[in-house]
Amino acid sequence: MERLTERTVTLAGALEAELAEVRSAGYAVAVEEYETGLNAVAAPVRDRSGSVVAALSVSGPAYRFDEDRRADLTVPLLRGRARSRGGWAGTPPETPGTPIRPVSDPVPVARSSAVTGPGGVVTRPAVARRRRVGPVFVDDLGTGVAVPDAVGRVVSVVPSLTEAVAATAPGLLVGVTDWCTHPGDLDAARIGGTKNPDVDAIVALRPDLVVANQEENRAPDLDALRAAGVPVYVTDIRTLDDAFGSLARMLAACRLDRPAWLDEAEAAWVAVPVPSRRRRAVIPIWRRPWMAVGSDTFTGALLARLGVDNVLGDDPERYPRFDPATLPPHDLAVLPDEPYLFTADDGPEAFPGVPSALVSGRLLTWYGPSLTEAAHTLPQALTPPP
Repeated sequence: MERLTERTVTLAGALEAELAEVRSAGYAVAVEEYETGLNAVAAPVRDRSGSVVAALSVSGPAYRFDEDRRADLTVPLLRGRARSRGGWAGTPPETPGTPIRPVSDPVPVARSSAVTGPGGVVTRPAVARRRRVGPVFVDDLGTGVAVPDAVGRVVSVVPSLTEAVAATAPGLLVGVTDWCTHPGDLDAARIGGTKNPDVDAIVALRPDLVVANQEENRAPDLDALRAAGVPVYVTDIRTLDDAFGSLARMLAACRLDRPAWLDEAEAAWVAVPVPSRRRRAVIPIWRRPWMAVGSDTFTGALLARLGVDNVLGDDPERYPRFDPATLPPHDLAVLPDEPYLFTADDGPEAFPGVPSALVSGRLLTWYGPSLTEAAHTLPQALTPPP
């Protein structure tokens, strides 16, 4: 913990030094308003009226615990991301060092410990919202996430994680994606898709934590949330063992105890018998163009546990395009109902002479409470009738 604290202080110091340039250009910057954590360090910039016109931050891989990169903390601050109650405004300058919206006479905006800037004294506004930060949790990317002492509002941008949190603590979720379909009675604000979430809408929900996934979500969206002072916990799940460990850690970051459903899911997969024979399958996920599961995926690892080897498992792409006519030898086509809805009339005809297994995409690709059902259902579903 001493190392984490030391890094936090170092990071905050780096940001303060960079912001000296902004203050000298005529901005009012209150360093007491830093949202300080290992995901990001940010401070608001105010114009002469006291309005926040920018949120400047340092964020990125410099906080990885397995690297000592303090010398690299000269990362340019994110400029041009002016946040106000009306949403984003402003655009990044052409030159990294160019200030945005300079004002000639910054004025004090509140009372408290003072920080001197050109043209006046700026202090921390009394209305600033600050979280009481508790322990630092390390996510699956090795990034430390400073989580508030009390977590009462969570946004999930991954359907699997949504189901996991909802099954563990109903009512904790305040925001989910448009693709979050389970549980069926989910009552939370919809904040867009996994690849195009509405960052402003998420920030407006004032989450104590956002849970995300390295594959499902885009780094720029997660960086934008961090720059706005929102803690983001990222999972990275590529095997069944990854799933069990990652879900336990993610739920712990939500300040939740290990749920019974997670123990049941793990036990269900331990009980799955070792297959007596192995098959070789293609696992399409899309048509027009044809795309399939490739290398290093959770789906591929799950199928391997069930005795089904992916014929495209050595492809350098995780989800490569392919031509059904030029596939390596295979004796099975696994056709899920999502993201593309394969049916008995749409899919099997492309793989003549090979049996097709129509399966639930949720059971094949989701990690969470559905893992128990997957262990009980998929072995039989992957054995199509003769």
